[in-house]
Amino acid sequence: METNLYFKATLGKTAGIITVAVTVLFAGIIMLPFFLLPDTSSSILFVISAIILLTYLLAYLFRPTGYRLTGTQFIICRPLKNVIFELNEIRSVNIIDPNEINWSLRIFGSGGLFGYFGKFANRKFGAMTWFATRRNNTILIKTTSHQKIIITPDDPGLFAAQFNK
Repeated sequence: METNLYFKATLGKTAGIITVAVTVLFAGIIMLPFFLLPDTSSSILFVISAIILLTYLLAYLFRPTGYRLTGTQFIICRPLKNVIFELNEIRSVNIIDPNEINWSLRIFGSGGLFGYFGKFANRKFGAMTWFATRRNNTILIKTTSHQKIIITPDDPGLFAAQFNK
């Protein structure tokens, strides 16, 4: 395996639309009360605004931006804190049909705001952790500790080929 390869993870069309829509919605929720209800307690508006901004900021900071393979590690790159797996912990890497995760249930995480990340589950795969930016280009990684991880690099074939050499 080549060392220090980086695989982009650009935001898919649906996630991009959801991100723009949620941004507009959050901005409206924050701004509208100031225009419609100028006499409303500013402490209530401040708390609501803080919760919305914190939600937005956390989604931005924990979103996947790409994936890196080094000689010994698989790294999910994120603005706040990368997620690191040792390569010897990875049992299998397979490209899967995106239809196999279509009816997944989001347990905790983001379902489109800056991507799809967090805990998900479905009938076929059970519990999974997603670090995805789109609903296609889907790769399922299984670890020796029985974790199932979904990632979506822009070039899934090139990514998977690194493990099948």
